[in-house]
Amino acid sequence: MRICFIDEVKKRGLREVFREAVAHVSLHTAGYGISLDMDALDPAEEAGVGSPVPNGLHRMELLAALESVHADRKLLALEVVEYNPHRDNNYKTAQAVRELCKSLLD
Repeated sequence: MRICFIDEVKKRGLREVFREAVAHVSLHTAGYGISLDMDALDPAEEAGVGSPVPNGLHRMELLAALESVHADRKLLALEVVEYNPHRDNNYKTAQAVRELCKSLLD
């Protein structure tokens, strides 16, 4: 297992870090799952998260990363955590959850 902190993700780009992670979890396994932690998103864009931390990921870059595996037969599971509807303004973050999940299905 390898942990990538946000500084590395910002420097290398989410898509590249994500590609590397998928390659790692796909090697010699029957499959993998993705845990979509909404806290990773920048609360300036997505306020409806459990523990908002500034300078997180942007929805569009996460969408691009997820779309890169939508046809991957080894992707077996998805979970969404840390969505907080009490902090969500006009269901904007709920829309983000919908778009992110949909990116894996289309």
